[in-house]
Amino acid sequence: MAQKPRTLTPYASPAHLFGAELRLRRGERSLDALAGLLRGEGYATDRGYLSLVEAGARLPTDRRLAEFCDRVLGAEDALLRLWEFADANRMAARQVSRETRQAVVDLATNAISPVLAGDMVLVPYLTPAGTVEYMKLSRRAFLNSGMAVVAAAGALAPDEVDRLTRALDEPRRADEEVAGYFRRLLAEHKAKDFLVHPGDRLGVVVTQVGVLDRLSRQARRPAASSLRGVQAEYAEYAGWLHQGVGNPRTARYWTDQASAWAQEAGDWQLVTFTSIRRGNIACLFDQPREAINILAAVPEVPWQVPPGLGSLAAQFRATAHSAVGEESSCLSQLGESERLLTVRDQAGEDTTDWAQRRGPESLAFARAKCYRNLGRPDLLHDGIRRYEDCCIPATPDKARRLVVLAAAYAVVGEPAIASQRAQAAVDHFHVLSAHERRDLYQLTDELLEPWATERPVTALRERVGAARGHAGEVRTGPAVGESQHETW
Repeated sequence: MAQKPRTLTPYASPAHLFGAELRLRRGERSLDALAGLLRGEGYATDRGYLSLVEAGARLPTDRRLAEFCDRVLGAEDALLRLWEFADANRMAARQVSRETRQAVVDLATNAISPVLAGDMVLVPYLTPAGTVEYMKLSRRAFLNSGMAVVAAAGALAPDEVDRLTRALDEPRRADEEVAGYFRRLLAEHKAKDFLVHPGDRLGVVVTQVGVLDRLSRQARRPAASSLRGVQAEYAEYAGWLHQGVGNPRTARYWTDQASAWAQEAGDWQLVTFTSIRRGNIACLFDQPREAINILAAVPEVPWQVPPGLGSLAAQFRATAHSAVGEESSCLSQLGESERLLTVRDQAGEDTTDWAQRRGPESLAFARAKCYRNLGRPDLLHDGIRRYEDCCIPATPDKARRLVVLAAAYAVVGEPAIASQRAQAAVDHFHVLSAHERRDLYQLTDELLEPWATERPVTALRERVGAARGHAGEVRTGPAVGESQHETW
């Protein structure tokens, strides 16, 4: 029995409208027959790609496809006109995406900052269209709205509102309790990690960095030092958020700022952590050699590095070694990370949040990535079940762990299970960061390519394509099945 054609949604977007018209014009011809007709015209394609075009998941970048389809299907330029309309829409979406990225960078690098005007505060924020606008608030309303996360969590007492209002009006009156309040606010932001997309929190976090900068410059000691330390923590977190939205340059900028402010505050563990973060950023954005050099220097600092931070540095260094195929060094660093992790809790020396929270499941995550990078399916076979135990529970970062798990199954030759795990990750597509989405696309476009015609794989590819279209991503890389680094 012939497979029932999928239901199309021509109203969803211009690309979907083009695809639906192509299906209509194709009539009773099969996709293979259409591909054959196009090859006869000198245009090489296949049924898989044409299926994605009809579904609206792909819009051809080459206008010749529309021209040839018009010719072989007798569409009298209807397809070409629809393609031109859809392509213009795509170009406009790309421009909006560029403006959004620039707005985020401007906001993050403090080119745009809160403006004090008498008793009013003009607070910058990003609109859905990617532009930056200002909201006019009273100083008290600025405190209440910019810090509403903590108020909603029940962590804000009435006297704290008064204390914070006085501190904003007269920074010299800021005290240690004000610094403690900002730390609690940061903890509330971090509680949303992996549950809310990083881009949704950037504006508020960077605004708080600006507020803390003013307070720390004008407050008396020791409150000034405490406020500077909290400001360093916020700056490090801003770098982490920018890493999540795919801005390596701005991620490094904020991480460097965090290091400088942490040194000023005398927080040497945070200084060490910012070095680890710089190594992590370099590795994530395809600079593994730089990452190895940065992370190799971590144990050589003139102060004591606690075991939790040491374990983190070893994990990221192992990942960097695996990215350049240095198996012996990679396995050695994984062993060192495990050794340090076993003594972390007993030592009780770590004060950095990540060093305290990342345990055996984080090491299992690093092992899976390293074995995948090294192309060692034998090692993956041995550890994949243990790693899956870390993914199945409803942990906040379950989605990113499922992407790594799916890639591991693809490496060991289990495309059906890989597709199933990736489908579960796509359920949370909206919270995946830029590099996690990149890993997902590498899975669908490269690692699963040997099984491109199998139904679980084609279903996954179709769903990922639809998710990207719904998220407004614009693909500039090659078609499915080709090695690619894409910009979006």
